[in-house]
Amino acid sequence: MTTITVDLPDTLFFELEQAAALRHISTELLLIEMARHNLKEIKAEQHFHERAARGIPERGLALLDEVARRSH
Repeated sequence: MTTITVDLPDTLFFELEQAAALRHISTELLLIEMARHNLKEIKAEQHFHERAARGIPERGLALLDEVARRSH
């Protein structure tokens, strides 16, 4: 495991401590969970952009139109 030091504004650290207490976990565990969550979002966004770059915009828009017609 790697240890890092991060300078946080006091108000932000206080909010993190409160949020961790509400979840009955340590502030450290909350930060680890938040980092994992954000990394998943970043990877999903990257994957989306990679797929979009390979796609055909007209086909995607036609599919969205089809879905909209079927939902009415």
